[in-house]
Amino acid sequence: MKFLSAIILFLVCNCANGQSEGFVIYKWKDLPSTYNSDTIFGISFSKMKLDTVPKGLSKFKNLKHLDLSKNKLDQLPNFIGDMGKITFLSLEKNKFTSMPNELCRMKNIEHLILSRNLLRTLPSCIEYLKAVKYIDLYDNPISSLPDSFERMQNLEKIDLSGIRFSANFQDSWQQRLPNVKFIFDNACDCMK
Repeated sequence: MKFLSAIILFLVCNCANGQSEGFVIYKWKDLPSTYNSDTIFGISFSKMKLDTVPKGLSKFKNLKHLDLSKNKLDQLPNFIGDMGKITFLSLEKNKFTSMPNELCRMKNIEHLILSRNLLRTLPSCIEYLKAVKYIDLYDNPISSLPDSFERMQNLEKIDLSGIRFSANFQDSWQQRLPNVKFIFDNACDCMK
């Protein structure tokens, strides 16, 4: 019984500290005063009103979870593309007008959150994100998808809600990628 109580207490404490995927997700401003950057696997910069990514982030080579959501970012530093262990990246609610090409070098991303930006297009290099299972593009003014989407072998789900695509567009993409779950709003020829 004591063992079970200890396990429950451990799980409750870790969830309260922002633990996810088996590791703690630190807020940038709450990083321990002494830390080994090789042992930090998750960092959040959410709601920090950033217009640039801090250079100090580049020393965290083992990050798996990076949250840059709800800032004022419109570009990413080149070093982001070298952070090859990241599996979860959120750029939600920033000011990106196109998906940063640096992301195309991040081969291990599985969950890419780009919702609520100003994206009009996606680069064809998106096909290099071979591990991506889920892409969230909710509420962006995207008018088309690159043909390279067809070469994303692990893609399982894409959220395109908040974007009014025509019925032809929706049907076409569902036929091209029959194993992918598309989340669309009701069809509309509003994008013409």
